[in-house]
Amino acid sequence: MSKKQKPTSSDVGANVLGELDSFVKKVTALIGTPPALTAIDMKRATKLRKGGEKVIPTIAALSDQFGLTIASHPTDAMVAKMNQASSLAPLHKKLVAATKQVGDAIFQAQSESWDSAAVHYATLRRLAIKDGDVAKTLAPVKQFFAKRSAKDAKALATESPAPTAAPAATQTATPSPTAPAAAIAPVSAPHS
Repeated sequence: MSKKQKPTSSDVGANVLGELDSFVKKVTALIGTPPALTAIDMKRATKLRKGGEKVIPTIAALSDQFGLTIASHPTDAMVAKMNQASSLAPLHKKLVAATKQVGDAIFQAQSESWDSAAVHYATLRRLAIKDGDVAKTLAPVKQFFAKRSAKDAKALATESPAPTAAPAATQTATPSPTAPAAAIAPVSAPHS
């Protein structure tokens, strides 16, 4: 009998994607498929004023009380849409938090992987000095590292060397515009 193996990170990703796909189908069944809004659509749309969700039921009640009916903007739909938005807000908050967690996990995994790759590459470059086979097979990777994006090349070209610091005995603190003058004291060399 074989023991169940612990799933690898790629298995977890595949399993989660399946569950997420099922979840998206459930959410779509509950809320329908709203149109995909562009930035222009969102800019043109009327924005809910902060705290407006508390005023909408009062406006609806007053309109109903005084017999105000506007066929294109019924109060029932106004209240129903706000209730829908209010009920979806906690879901949205959790999805944003989950998306951040996934993004952070991706970033961390990529960062740790690239850090290891850089260490291995540096070691392989040293080995390639004495081993022609390593040098030959490392050539495409070396070419990758040699290429810099135009942005990186421009940044390197415009970098100027850091100014050299004055000897410690002659340095004095420069007052900042917000620091009180009494808090500034000259920096002196350590006593020997």
